Amino acid sequence: HFLATSGQRLEPDRSNYQSLMMMARVLTLCCVLDTRFTIARREDVELDLDDIVNDAFRYWDLFRDASNGLWCDSIGLTASSAVCRNGSSAVYSSAGTGMGIVSECVRAELGLSSKDAAKQRVLQTLDSILLSWPREANHGFFVHFFDGLKPLAEYSTIDTAEMTAGALFASNYFGGDIALRAEGLFALTDWQQAIPNASDPTMHTMIDPVSGRVHGILKPFNEYYIVAYLAKRQKSDKASKYFETFFGTTGKPDGAQGYPKVFNYRGYDLQSDHEGAVSSFIPQFCYFLTKGYQQNPYQMGIFRNWLNADMKFWDLALPNDAQVWGKPVKGYAWGCGAGPDPSGYVADRIDASRALTFSVPIMAGFLPIADASQKSNIVSQIRHLYESGVAYHVGGVGKILWRWSVENPEWAAGHVDSIDFASMILGYSSLFLPSDFYMKYATKADMDLVLYQ
Repeated sequence: HFLATSGQRLEPDRSNYQSLMMMARVLTLCCVLDTRFTIARREDVELDLDDIVNDAFRYWDLFRDASNGLWCDSIGLTASSAVCRNGSSAVYSSAGTGMGIVSECVRAELGLSSKDAAKQRVLQTLDSILLSWPREANHGFFVHFFDGLKPLAEYSTIDTAEMTAGALFASNYFGGDIALRAEGLFALTDWQQAIPNASDPTMHTMIDPVSGRVHGILKPFNEYYIVAYLAKRQKSDKASKYFETFFGTTGKPDGAQGYPKVFNYRGYDLQSDHEGAVSSFIPQFCYFLTKGYQQNPYQMGIFRNWLNADMKFWDLALPNDAQVWGKPVKGYAWGCGAGPDPSGYVADRIDASRALTFSVPIMAGFLPIADASQKSNIVSQIRHLYESGVAYHVGGVGKILWRWSVENPEWAAGHVDSIDFASMILGYSSLFLPSDFYMKYATKADMDLVLYQ
């Protein structure tokens, strides 16, 4: 049995004994190959972190349930509501937890905690996932949300992928025991089940936990790049052919049946799954979580186009007198992300922001690939919003940069979603990280450890 770092014993779900035995074989094999996970790392240096990143991490910490190491789906924006667990009630997010695991690597690299303390936190998280997170028994995909006891949502291919890719990021960063657990987690899922056919652009989004039927359809380009990438990593011929056709390894994919779509906005080519743009968080997630996206010059060119197109859209969309909370924001506000707006939850897109709701995490999420001039400009814009009276004030934490609506300038968000705030943590931290940090530790497509059984 795995043990939680608190020392409390967690009893595994015994309903799928064969899968547990398979995982044990995975870990046994990992032990034999443990030396391959020894990671060279730079010497610790003292970094001059600014108040924006410190406030962001203090707030981000509140998403994490210290009793099990899992990240909650959302928390509030006041001192009393910014809590993950309310008594015995909590809603944990698989995608948010995946990004949370990545953030532990960032935290250690920034010196916000020791590497050993961050490692212990990740071990606690992975043990909780392996022992208690609901997983369907047919193909091994995990549920999107759960409350610590029971599933609350669909068994999701993309959310399983984001959680697993986060674990594999930590595997590359920490090595050792974390690598053993992360590879064991990866091997629990038969990733190719999300891809029905190598030459058909369809990918499946959900699994029926009873029958094992895969359903829900999306076509590239979108964040399901990460699902296909993990399927390719599992040495599936079908997935490898699919990935080359619709995403590409070294250049522009050939595509098939009209996918992936290419959407041109004001001279900037973007990839999409329909005739318009997809939300700007999508290329950011692919960048942070996968090495393959960063290594493909075509994809990186599209990513840089996305930065320019997003900024262009907001420059054209905002009137000169645009304000939120009585403060002028023209020239400072942009970012088409996901999260709450005055009407509910939305994934805003270039040329399609229903309430002109801008996301500072998206601004920050482009920092790792911005050129020097753009980076200086973006940092100045974020700093202006932080200091101008626009930021949310959370007692005991500091000032938080999130989402505001130009069309409804008095509106204030009531909560923050972990998955959608993650780009603030990972993107803004890049100002203080080694320039190759995400390239060095993001999930690699090659693995030679174990196949799904």
